[in-house]
Amino acid sequence: MARSRPAPPSRLSAPAPPFRVSFPSPPNRLSPPPAPVSWSLPSLPTSRLAAAPPINWSEKREPRMISIER
Repeated sequence: MARSRPAPPSRLSAPAPPFRVSFPSPPNRLSPPPAPVSWSLPSLPTSRLAAAPPINWSEKREPRMISIER
């Protein structure tokens, strides 16, 4: 009985440490690059969209077609 109880905890404790270690290690390395990249991607489209209206008025249809194609 006493041995059967420690058996399950030992199995759970084994996967638990690897999961915890694997989670922090990948996010730490992946979180820095993707975070800035993901923010930079949306920021670029927003800047292009914001510049699109003024450019659309000056160039009329060329900027709109380019923005729609992209």
